Amino acid sequence: MRVGFDARWYNQSVVGSYIAGLLPALVRAGCELMVYIDRRNPVPGLDMPSVQTVPVSSAKYSPLATLEFRHLEKRDKLDVFHCPFYAAPLLNCPMVVTVHDLIPFLFPIYPW
Repeated sequence: MRVGFDARWYNQSVVGSYIAGLLPALVRAGCELMVYIDRRNPVPGLDMPSVQTVPVSSAKYSPLATLEFRHLEKRDKLDVFHCPFYAAPLLNCPMVVTVHDLIPFLFPIYPW
């Protein structure tokens, strides 16, 4: 299975730990990974034979990300796309979106 993974959300937070743990697990499960990265924020440990990293030029919250990912989805022939954050692009292939925390949406901590 060819899985596209938006790793632009990698950082030193819970989301980053999730990404760092999930990508090797997907490889062990036999998935071929297309890992979409931000060149300024590389994800360590992706030097595996079934992992291909692809730099993405659009920003994480940019509306242009959907257009770029639609092109990448078609070019890379993805079976499924995984976004580890709620700001996922709109694609034609099946998608998995991980929502780590809804508390900021339910209980805003900053006033408008």
